[in-house]
Amino acid sequence: MIDQLYKDKRIDEACKKIAKGNDLWQDLKQELFIVLCEYDQAKLKEINDKKQIMFFIVRILLNFYNSKTSPFYKKYKHINDEVIDLKLIKHIEDDKPYSEELDRIELAFEIADLSWYERGIAKLYFKERSFRKLSAKLDIPTRSLCETMKDVKRKTHDIYIKITDN
Repeated sequence: MIDQLYKDKRIDEACKKIAKGNDLWQDLKQELFIVLCEYDQAKLKEINDKKQIMFFIVRILLNFYNSKTSPFYKKYKHINDEVIDLKLIKHIEDDKPYSEELDRIELAFEIADLSWYERGIAKLYFKERSFRKLSAKLDIPTRSLCETMKDVKRKTHDIYIKITDN
């Protein structure tokens, strides 16, 4: 039954909707299925037989995503508490030469429509410069970090090109 649920597109859509389009939807789905695998299978079958399985799953997803005490929050969403300063690149220090290039990059990140999660991951990635180190430090899957940075690059690239052309 769990494998059928995993393939169910309604669960993907529910995860995307609850995560508000954020890349965390994939991690939310994974955490959901960890819980479902650990849950008493007889009770799960009973819920499914009553045709209440989607309600049950959506309730778990909402609790995971919105509750600060959930394991999902502790694993993935806690970055928001650590990232207060949203600037991704530090201002040029006095002893370094002025660079218009750095100004353009900084402006692109400021203008881009990045979520708190994307900004936080990007800021931490710029410090570490390694997905593996960052993954170990934050306990977030490396694949999730790579996907987030790919989105950050995609969102800032067009803005950077427009700034450069002007």
